[in-house]
Amino acid sequence: MEIAIVRAAHLHVYLDELRAIGVPVERELGRSRLPSWVEETPDAYLSIPLCLDWLARCSRDVELADFSFRAAQRVSLASVSRPLQRAMLDAPTGFARMQALLRLATLDDSVLAIRMRPEGDRIRVICDLEGLGRNPFLCIAEWLSLQAMVSIVRSVAGPAWRPPEMTFVAPQRPSIAAQEAYPDTRILVGRPHASILVDSDVLARPSPA
Repeated sequence: MEIAIVRAAHLHVYLDELRAIGVPVERELGRSRLPSWVEETPDAYLSIPLCLDWLARCSRDVELADFSFRAAQRVSLASVSRPLQRAMLDAPTGFARMQALLRLATLDDSVLAIRMRPEGDRIRVICDLEGLGRNPFLCIAEWLSLQAMVSIVRSVAGPAWRPPEMTFVAPQRPSIAAQEAYPDTRILVGRPHASILVDSDVLARPSPA
């Protein structure tokens, strides 16, 4: 069975959000089963179930879906491994950037399985977190994965781009903040796959010079 591990760099966006809501991160890390040095070693690998459980406990004073969404807004290209960064930055189009992510995603997340499925004149980018099953805190990881996909599309389509549809395996309904950020996006929960829909012509746009 695949071991679910993730680069420590991806935990950092959550640590920033925990601090923003007043959680004493250093103290909580010291009490956890996670290593206390996670912020100094972004390329170390951590157990995903352990991270999700700890994040859910630390953020228990706020709605899980809201914490997940707000933390995901902090995602950036700087969070991913250098080989993946280089591959995406060198890709000539949005589609090529997605393909680079498909090839190298497991360098950052061992259970992230990404694929693209045509649906008429659109493409559904599916981001399955295989091996996590029905983890009750799955939405924490799903928001980060889908926001990363949105960021890749925005790198060629502009910061105002929003997907016509987002789907989540997790059952938690999107928070008010998420609905406000994606007012014209159909957000569905409890679905077989986590995904975003993208118009094919958007992915065909060239990457910025």
